[in-house]
Amino acid sequence: MAGTAWLAKCGKIADMNIFDTHAHFPDDPDKTATLLERALGAGVSHLMAVGGSPELNRAALLARSLADGTRPAPSVLLALGMDRDQTSAAGAAC
Repeated sequence: MAGTAWLAKCGKIADMNIFDTHAHFPDDPDKTATLLERALGAGVSHLMAVGGSPELNRAALLARSLADGTRPAPSVLLALGMDRDQTSAAGAAC
């Protein structure tokens, strides 16, 4: 995830809230927790964890579960479902 240095360069207010509208996560709790903490440190206050396949849906759900208020993390919203190319896969279920 990109830092917020571009805000100062563009003359933006550095204390604004940033909403990452499209974030994918690995299916690994430690890596996901690190990514969430880095996002918060970069000024991301909210993010949309996006699925698109069974694996990505599980990883998005994991990100949401890790943003439960017990550790530093932005607020995580979910966009779960199946990408068009995934809908015909046998057993494609969330």
